[in-house]
Amino acid sequence: MTANFLDPSDFPASPLRRFGQAIAELRQRALLAADRRARIARIVRELESYSDRGLADLGVARCDIPRIARASVDGARPAR
Repeated sequence: MTANFLDPSDFPASPLRRFGQAIAELRQRALLAADRRARIARIVRELESYSDRGLADLGVARCDIPRIARASVDGARPAR
């Protein structure tokens, strides 16, 4: 005699499970956003520590530092 077991995949996800998954996704997105902000802040701090002459040697205006930091973290080449 074989036992008939219920397969959980035969039933739709419960509202509580969907809620838990949504919370987990929200948490993951928040952690990624916090990490991105921290990396941008680190780059901004480093570039702001340069003298105006040092920035000019790099071809960077002080007002462009936040944009360059965001582009650096996002993997895009900053527009000039």
